[in-house]
Amino acid sequence: MKRMIYRQSEFCSIYDMQCLCSFDNEVINGETQPIIHQTARILFIRSGKATLRMQGRDHALSEGSIAMIFPWEITEVVALKQTLSYSVVRYNFDILNYFIKAQLPAEADDNRLLETLEQRHVIQCSAQGWERVATLLKQLEDEVGMESVSISVSSRPFTNIFCCNLLVELVVLLYRFCQEDREMTQAEHEKIEMLRYMYLHLEAKITVEKLAQIFYISQSSVRRYVHSLTGLTFNELLNVMRIAKTANYLLYTDLTLEELAELFGFVDASHISKVFQARVGMKVNEYRRTYQSVQKLCQINESRTDYSIVNYILRNCTQNLKVQDVAEQYNITPQELNRKLVYQVGNNFTDFLNRTRINNACKLLLESDYSIADIALRVGYNNIKTFNRNFVNATLMTPSAFRRNVRLEKENILE
Repeated sequence: MKRMIYRQSEFCSIYDMQCLCSFDNEVINGETQPIIHQTARILFIRSGKATLRMQGRDHALSEGSIAMIFPWEITEVVALKQTLSYSVVRYNFDILNYFIKAQLPAEADDNRLLETLEQRHVIQCSAQGWERVATLLKQLEDEVGMESVSISVSSRPFTNIFCCNLLVELVVLLYRFCQEDREMTQAEHEKIEMLRYMYLHLEAKITVEKLAQIFYISQSSVRRYVHSLTGLTFNELLNVMRIAKTANYLLYTDLTLEELAELFGFVDASHISKVFQARVGMKVNEYRRTYQSVQKLCQINESRTDYSIVNYILRNCTQNLKVQDVAEQYNITPQELNRKLVYQVGNNFTDFLNRTRINNACKLLLESDYSIADIALRVGYNNIKTFNRNFVNATLMTPSAFRRNVRLEKENILE
């Protein structure tokens, strides 16, 4: 199959399409497909060793490396010796560039800050320099939150101006590092909220190994940390979290067990039933029937907006849904809608809608004789080109290749 080049989102955040920048921690544990970056980002490598190919040139990454990626550049990890753990800052290049030039005289030699960094791409700085970088990153994280964990960040006055100043300070620092060109080691990264990360990513295959990579500690430390806080093993805690979310959806939605299993990382309806009964002590249908009745009798009026949104998208995913229209229906902003969805199902509106449609398409490809064009229309896409693009992005193969090569198994088709 032809090698694909994937294009990332043009937005800095999956929650707020208008934000200037975002902060997150990420892990790469294998070679990657080529990616076109529509928004600028800076990678701060905390551990690991790899070769990053940028614009056809290879760059060595290791502990303390800083890689600067600019809009519409293509990158891929072509060799991985040790898993890469890093912090990433995504930012609006055009706004930052304008902000910098507005503060500098036209004749200043330093009026090409970003252009200089663009030519360099990867730098290695001293331990002292890394401490200064870490301080700025911590300030940025405190202001905008960690993208994959901080679902609700308090709105502060002049956040964009504050972030602009931090970013300017950061690129000036990197510009100076380019001049110094000295090797460095990184400062130790402080531990962040592990349990919250687990809860927010229940739809994915969370493992002890992945958490160890995300939070820069050993796998044994992950297990000890989880047990010391909860008294449960890692797998026990994962099941408790999944059941807690499942219980709420049983009360507030009419989603089937198959749909709930797909949402929260269970194998299938049978698996969710078995785990639920073991943990709660009653069958799923009995629980749903009993407690929905109790709520009606006691006139309990809990906020069901989050659950209703998920239920609405799943039930209407074949329609021409738009984030603005759905947000207005619930009297919230698109940003708040995205936050609610990421908290509940791990995806923003666009990604969740595509994920749902592609999962449905996968089942139709395996269980029916409908043509691919017919399936595209049935799951909610207006044209086959859009369907094919989203299908390849999700499954790394075309719909026709999927139909030929994949057998129906009792597990989540997409994780």
